[in-house]
Amino acid sequence: MFFYSTKRRRASKSIFEKKISSDPEASLHLLSALIQRQQFLVSEIKILKSLSPCQRVASKLLALFESQEWKGHGNLPRCKQTIASNIGIDPASFSRVLRRLDDAGIICEGQEVIIEDPGKLRRYCAGFGYVFDQDKLLMSA
Repeated sequence: MFFYSTKRRRASKSIFEKKISSDPEASLHLLSALIQRQQFLVSEIKILKSLSPCQRVASKLLALFESQEWKGHGNLPRCKQTIASNIGIDPASFSRVLRRLDDAGIICEGQEVIIEDPGKLRRYCAGFGYVFDQDKLLMSA
C-alpha cells in the first residue's frame, strides 16, 4: 500500500486524492475501516462511561481469558500499566481493584492474578449487562 514506510510520515494530499479517485475499491476499504474504527471507539466510550473501575477490570480479565490470550492464572499477558490504560484507570487503581474482585472469583497474589472460578466471573460480568460473545465483550440487549 502507498502508506507503507519504516518512518512515520504523512502522504501528501494530492497523492492520497489521486489514489482514492483512481481506485474505487481502495476508497471502499478505507471507508469500511473508518466505520469499523468509529464503531469500536463508540463501544469503548460506552464501556468507559457506564462501568465502574471494578466492572471494567473484571470485563477485561474475562475478555483476556475467553479469547484464550491468557490462561486465567499467572502473570497477565500485558503489563498492568498497559491494561489499566486500555480501560481508563491508573495503574495504582488497577492493582487496588484487582484485590477487591474476590466476589468475582479473582485472586491477586503479587504479580500473579488467578481466576479462581471462571463461571463466577462470567456471572459477575453478566450481572451488570456485559457478556462475552465471539471474541469480544458486548453490551447485552
